[in-house]
Amino acid sequence: MTRRPQRAAVPVLFVFALLSFPTLRAQEGTWSLSASVNGNLLSMGTVNQTLDNTVAAWNSNFISIAPYAHFNYAFSYSSKIVYRFDRDFGFSLSSSNFSKILTDSYNDAAVSLDLNRSVGATDVMVGIVYYLPPLLYSTEPYAVLEFGAIFARADGSTFRTQTTKNGTVYSTDILTDTAVKYRKSKGILNVSLGATMDMGAGWFIRGELAYKFAKVGQMDGEITRLEGTSYDASFTEFDYSLVAVSLGVGIQL
Repeated sequence: MTRRPQRAAVPVLFVFALLSFPTLRAQEGTWSLSASVNGNLLSMGTVNQTLDNTVAAWNSNFISIAPYAHFNYAFSYSSKIVYRFDRDFGFSLSSSNFSKILTDSYNDAAVSLDLNRSVGATDVMVGIVYYLPPLLYSTEPYAVLEFGAIFARADGSTFRTQTTKNGTVYSTDILTDTAVKYRKSKGILNVSLGATMDMGAGWFIRGELAYKFAKVGQMDGEITRLEGTSYDASFTEFDYSLVAVSLGVGIQL
């Protein structure tokens, strides 16, 4: 009896192995929706220097406040809609929002000082997506170039009181009550590399590494003091550029 060569079974085993693994779903002409949480490295060195100067100014007036923390990082949330019209290209519409608040204070029997500073932004972008060849059976990398607008904001408040004693009577006077609100919109550019991993039933995990160029510059401000309200541009140059690492989940519609 003649034995059948064993190598004839190799193609059969290879096909069986391919069928045993999930494959990427056909995505041409499809929509997808995803939401992500982002960790952002901010570029606000000039703003941080302003915070340090504020602390030094109060310390020189014999009000010893602790050094401010800096706007070095912030978390944000984003969403993305993608229409993939063929194997290699797609269009994207994305939006993100972040906000961060820093506080500082000083209190003793005579003086109370509260400082609040915050920055934040909301952006909306459209872009083109280029899909790279799949790395693994369920993971597909891509590159994105996006253009859009950022709606930047920065707020601050300073509230200072002084308590004096006249005999047995204490009185508290408000010495400083200032609120500052800066706003500006500007065009931005975003470049990112990412990948999606198919989880089955249309669901996928999305990861991205992105750089956003968003140098806003001086911002238009509304300044409210005890004497009244004035309008002026900020002395500080604001740079909302950042590096973002994001992780999220999405679904193919």
